[in-house]
Amino acid sequence: MRTTSAVVADDEYELRVVACAPNAGWSLIKAQVSPGDAAAGVTITASGTNGLVRALIKSPVSREVEWSLRFAPGKVSVVPPSKI
Repeated sequence: MRTTSAVVADDEYELRVVACAPNAGWSLIKAQVSPGDAAAGVTITASGTNGLVRALIKSPVSREVEWSLRFAPGKVSVVPPSKI
């Protein structure tokens, strides 16, 4: 998954991705920003559990940021929600 997003200076830009389907799942392999964005101080962190991925992009200045999330096929064990 790769695209460009408008990120506001000193504001967390949050991405949430569902990385599973009824008969398939994907594991997050890598999250990155372009070399130019990294040189400008832009960072990205990402983690995934139960087929859900959360990524945070931070930039010291407002700018268009090129980012990507890489996935690989894998088994996802989804924990069902508890009863209400």
